[in-house]
Amino acid sequence: ASSPLGAIVEADLLDDDALRSAMAGCDTVFHLAANADVRFGTDHPRRDLEQNTIATYNVLEAMRLAGIKRIAFSSTGSIYGEAATIPTPEDAPFPVQTSLYGASKLAGEGLISAYVAGFGFSAYIFRFVSILGERYSHGHVFDFFQALQKDPTKLRVLGNGLQRKSYLYVQDCVDA
Repeated sequence: ASSPLGAIVEADLLDDDALRSAMAGCDTVFHLAANADVRFGTDHPRRDLEQNTIATYNVLEAMRLAGIKRIAFSSTGSIYGEAATIPTPEDAPFPVQTSLYGASKLAGEGLISAYVAGFGFSAYIFRFVSILGERYSHGHVFDFFQALQKDPTKLRVLGNGLQRKSYLYVQDCVDA
């Protein structure tokens, strides 16, 4: 059996029974859930471990038990830490991790790779970077917007002001 691509099923990824129930009848899992608030990782270190790494393990185990062999996983460019080469190629060596979020997503990728090798899964891993859209709710662009609404005459920017960063509009990402 297969589930329609447009069907969205939500389950508590830390609740094994709910997760297995949500996967019933599916042939592909789109694992897009994560705690992506990088800023507060060091304030709540367990949150990234549980909501990213352990949740990914739970998804993989539920898939294995249900006989589902295909996963699409939303990872992040944050796994590259402070990369020496910009733009960073996919085969770049991994530097020291600079966020618990990046480390937790890299651990998720490692688990997926092990399930591919050990259980014959097929995996598609997408390393998204700075996706922005109308529902964007945190991060420095959001903070800049909020600050400019309060006072459009000034904006505090860390660094020397010459920093560069790529962004991708959410609809362009979906279309791709």
